[in-house]
Amino acid sequence: MKKDNRVHPEDFNILELWIAACEGRLYLEPRKVGRTQIRKDVLLYVERIRPLVSHKFKPYIDELWEQILACDEFMDYLTPSKARKFRQFNKYNLMRIIGVLREAGVYEPYYDRVFNELLEQTVKDSSYRRYLGQGFENRALLIKIDQIIRIYKH
Repeated sequence: MKKDNRVHPEDFNILELWIAACEGRLYLEPRKVGRTQIRKDVLLYVERIRPLVSHKFKPYIDELWEQILACDEFMDYLTPSKARKFRQFNKYNLMRIIGVLREAGVYEPYYDRVFNELLEQTVKDSSYRRYLGQGFENRALLIKIDQIIRIYKH
């Protein structure tokens, strides 16, 4: 069994790369998304809907999201699977979380369209929009997020 060779920029030869690909000898290591990167990407994404946060939760919204993302269960829930077309995080499941937060009063009860326009930054409808109202399939996640929300509900 041969050991893989690391390619350095100074040794890069496009012709050899093309020949290796044609012969089926080219293997690429899939890029893995780390939890730290998922956390950053999710926080940037939900920042877009900050104007929709209810007055009760405005002072606590950053802490609330930090609490959610500190839970391993939610990080597993947001980690993208290989079958999904997006690589940053699982947007479908994030939309479910946002929908649960909206139902709990963390976000104002605007139409799904408003959330979709802010999150996806387009007026076009997206496939993620319908996940806003679906909630969780896992009851343990619902209990966990409810516990987090109660900390900040005054």
